[in-house]
Amino acid sequence: MNFSKKYPHIHWWIENQGYLQLGGDEFNKSFVTVIDEGGVCFEAKNAKTIEEGLESAEAFLIKDIPDRFGEDAMK
Repeated sequence: MNFSKKYPHIHWWIENQGYLQLGGDEFNKSFVTVIDEGGVCFEAKNAKTIEEGLESAEAFLIKDIPDRFGEDAMK
């Protein structure tokens, strides 16, 4: 399965709004961070793998995108 089918909301985010940071450092222990021009929107702090982080970010964006950009944002 390709990335955009498995994570459609992450794909939309990267194409239209911001970007994802994969991997952490000594300041950010998160595997996946969702970022836009205003800064950090979400950090997958409890994820133990990148896959868990991506799933967590997708779950966040499923709710966040319609809340911030309207129900029609992904159409």
